[in-house]
Amino acid sequence: DHVKFYPLIQGQHYKYLLRQFEWIRDGKRRNANPDMVKQINGFSDRDMKAVIDYVSRVKPPKEKLAPSADYINPDFD
Repeated sequence: DHVKFYPLIQGQHYKYLLRQFEWIRDGKRRNANPDMVKQINGFSDRDMKAVIDYVSRVKPPKEKLAPSADYINPDFD
């Protein structure tokens, strides 16, 4: 969320989220917020996978979705 400065992760791909959690936990992601690292380090592998599985299935708010399938984000144009 660009206003609150935290990532919107609902609906993100499971494997992507898993990799990011592992990188944060293992210190491979250099821009990780220290509070986020502390939270992630408190998860067991089983709990981490369960949370990521759940979050990856949550539908993002409609206003956060692209307006159409052929939408091109101007940030990447």
